[in-house]
Amino acid sequence: MKEYQTQLAMQEIQVEHRVYLVHTQQITKSPQQLASKDSQPKTSREKFAFPTPKATESNECFCDTERVIAIYNKEQQKQSAKRKKMTVKIQQWFEHKALAAGWKIAKFVPHAHNNRIAGCMLSVPPTKGVIDATTH
Repeated sequence: MKEYQTQLAMQEIQVEHRVYLVHTQQITKSPQQLASKDSQPKTSREKFAFPTPKATESNECFCDTERVIAIYNKEQQKQSAKRKKMTVKIQQWFEHKALAAGWKIAKFVPHAHNNRIAGCMLSVPPTKGVIDATTH
């Protein structure tokens, strides 16, 4: 693949008497960085961070088994070896951590086909719209 086919080169095209003049310049920064030199770099969110009601901006959140185990391994990395399977100990730890984080309900749900744990459903009672619904 040539440089002009990627975003590694910036091109200026001018039309003069039906002849296309193309001027290519190598760029070292992305076009977004060139356009806004004073903007702060975007901070990336933490991988496998424990979900909170404020961070998710939703009343419900589903964490699949892989995410639950990854969060557990991240929190418990100094104490023991990394876990690979969902255990009762991990479920109890996750429920306790979810309730401490502000979730009102933390329920592990089984997979429909094989009856293993599919993940954990976290929820809080809705706060928006409840007042409007009772007055109308």
